[in-house]
Amino acid sequence: VEQRRREIGLLRAVGVSRRQVACSILIESFLLAIPGWLGGLLAGWLILRFSSGKDFGLNRMMVGFSFLGTVVGSMPAAMVPILNAIRVRPLEAVSEMREVSPDRVHPFRRRVRSRGLFLLGVALLASDLILIYGIHTDVPRRAVIHSVFGVSALALGVLCMIPALIRLAERVLLPPLAWMLRFDRTVSANELSAHIGRTTATAAMLAIGGGLFTLMQVWGYSMLGPFLPNKQMPDAFAAFLPIGLSDENAALVREIPHVLQDRFEPVAVEQAAFAPETIPKGRGGEFANVVLFGMDVDRAFVGPRPLVGLKFLQGEPAKAFAAMKSGRGVVVNDALTVDYGFRLGDRLKLCDPKRNSRVLEYPIVGIVSFNGWQWLSKTGGVRRHYGRSGGVVFASDRLVRSDYNLTDTGYFWFDLEKGADDKALEAALDKIARKNLAEKTERENARSEIAAGATVGNAAYVKLSTRTSLHDSIAKRADGVIRGLSTMPLVTLALMSIALVAVMVHSVQTRRRAFGILRAVGVERGKLTRMILAEAILLALTAALASLLFGIPAAAGALKLGQSMFGTVDPPLIFPARGLFTG
Repeated sequence: VEQRRREIGLLRAVGVSRRQVACSILIESFLLAIPGWLGGLLAGWLILRFSSGKDFGLNRMMVGFSFLGTVVGSMPAAMVPILNAIRVRPLEAVSEMREVSPDRVHPFRRRVRSRGLFLLGVALLASDLILIYGIHTDVPRRAVIHSVFGVSALALGVLCMIPALIRLAERVLLPPLAWMLRFDRTVSANELSAHIGRTTATAAMLAIGGGLFTLMQVWGYSMLGPFLPNKQMPDAFAAFLPIGLSDENAALVREIPHVLQDRFEPVAVEQAAFAPETIPKGRGGEFANVVLFGMDVDRAFVGPRPLVGLKFLQGEPAKAFAAMKSGRGVVVNDALTVDYGFRLGDRLKLCDPKRNSRVLEYPIVGIVSFNGWQWLSKTGGVRRHYGRSGGVVFASDRLVRSDYNLTDTGYFWFDLEKGADDKALEAALDKIARKNLAEKTERENARSEIAAGATVGNAAYVKLSTRTSLHDSIAKRADGVIRGLSTMPLVTLALMSIALVAVMVHSVQTRRRAFGILRAVGVERGKLTRMILAEAILLALTAALASLLFGIPAAAGALKLGQSMFGTVDPPLIFPARGLFTG
């Protein structure tokens, strides 16, 4: 429209009405939308086809809905050009062809407008954070509030802040960029801010894909954090199944090479279901149970460098450990507070798995965070009676053994020397398991309690879970999933980058006279090239900052909504440097 003002003025001079001019611009927008729609169908099909390896068909609903969305989306895209076109006067048909003038608003008014929009954007961003951290209600209602109001306020706030970010980029980033690319920064000092509407729209389009990518990366790795075992957990957990070890063979485990004898603790393990009256409505099933870990309190939890590190969220460690040693006090992990509503001071009621009518009560003296418990319970062989578990409980060894009548020791937690070989360790543990089974079989055969033909090698095995192997396997699997989720935002970002081409071409076309003058006074082609490249880089950096401003608060809101999805409480925000740098 800007390039055709003279032509439009001529049409107006020969009697073409404003309505007819507006309709012609709208028709152009529709005609541009049709190949966009066809290209979108083809691109979407190819992305799904090659990213998943499956064949996807197109049905009528897909085709019709995508056509409707594309065509309807072209209407607001035509609004600004239409408004510019109907303001063209017939006298412009005889005027000289002019360069598109930059923002003609007075500099003072322009600064006031920019700062006002920036303050409005900050206020909208703050309102989203208030919705995330200030409203405490049930998850479904919070999801509606965040999705409808929070994300809308966040997107509008970032959009309002982009003009100020562009001016900030020109003031702060242009000087070092001009020095690096070796051109005079005064030549393009205000080029982006002079056409603020165009550059804001371009940065906003780029920020759509970048913001979604940032959201996926921050949310994904923040949700992953509580699942990754850290140094709270000892180096290795060994389970001798299904019969455990005698006291003599249990002592042999401590003597295995590379096992640190002063960092070794046998564990009494049991899995018990909640008493039915303590289960909230809708929380039953296989998850309505806990795994109990019973250990010597002083050796396992107390001291400057405990074997098992418990990060207390509620309760005082000294009082909690004293209650565990002297009474029936237990420490539970934070998943039980989210999913089952247990609080400090409540009584945990569990059914004896060997006799369900017998209910055992334990006062909760501490609530802790213990990363990686989900995968430890999944791979460690501690789910003795149920396929899944809703949380873990730490208690004294004496209490767990007496309450559940545990005699043999089948579980051990210990640290390893640096460079210990997992395969050699597992082979040594397996040798002890077979020796224990042979001795047990010999004793039982002597008492004629089992058939004399029982074999030795097929009724005992070892499950070894090391912190390093757990961490690596979880992280590797999660990386693949998060990369898959981030593929579509990256494709969106790449497609939106095409818009930058149109903006830069338009910028060059409208400045041909200025470039001609620069060439006439001796500016080389290389400097012009670097100057245009610097403008594109400034737009990209502005869009990247806008992406972070949108993606990080959106991820924080998503974390709040998903805090009970996998039994986690308020996972910390994690910023994956490699992923964010890629975006």
